[in-house]
Amino acid sequence: MSQQNSSESGTAAVVRDKPPYRIVDARNVGWIVQGGTDQYRSFDPSVAGEPEMSTATLAEITAAHGPVRPVVVRPTDDSDALRAAFDGAGRKTITSIASAVEVVHFEARNRFGPWDSDVSATAAYAERTLIAGRPGSWESARLSDLWLFGSELNLWRRDNRASLAEMRASGPNPKRVDVVARDRIAEVLRRWTGDPECYVEVAENLSGIVSGYADDRYGDQGWKHIADQWLQPDARLPSAAAESLYRLLYSKSAYFRW
Repeated sequence: MSQQNSSESGTAAVVRDKPPYRIVDARNVGWIVQGGTDQYRSFDPSVAGEPEMSTATLAEITAAHGPVRPVVVRPTDDSDALRAAFDGAGRKTITSIASAVEVVHFEARNRFGPWDSDVSATAAYAERTLIAGRPGSWESARLSDLWLFGSELNLWRRDNRASLAEMRASGPNPKRVDVVARDRIAEVLRRWTGDPECYVEVAENLSGIVSGYADDRYGDQGWKHIADQWLQPDARLPSAAAESLYRLLYSKSAYFRW
């Protein structure tokens, strides 16, 4: 997936070539270049209160928070892999995506040890892992709804006495999630967020791929074919997450109507 020479570090290649428009530092904080200058501005919405904003040159960011990665266009192979996963999931597509996003969020939250050792720090890092490519977008702002809903699916209760660890081990809910598709989607998301050479924005790319897939495969009935009955706009007992997931993942469809 890397667009750089494999013998070079991502930081070295970024510094040598024309500076990219967006970069992600080692803390998974996203930075955007300020037009007509050599300055980048960061945006970290996980900071309590006002989002933290800093301004620095690429060299300064690299020295203080490197290595850095450029934000790049999603690879075509990954789009194809996601569409193949959706083909297998059918009406479990949206729930499988939510489950996969939560898996990657959970893994990032536990990267440096048990998340409950410092809840605020690990939760903030996990959030940045998924939104660093474009943290100020409305799509990124809604992505938390996806991993929160995914947590409901992945923490599947077989026993009223089950612990969180036991619930996660027995999940995801098999009635709503296609595990094979979920794992394939998670594999792509890990590459997008974890490649040491580059980073692929998550929320807007997911929205574009899902909307395009639904339109191409099913036309004006797209959402009905990729989302289960509890996520439909006309559901008698809709899930609390139904509208948010529809607005995020179907927003680029020609048939968006909520």
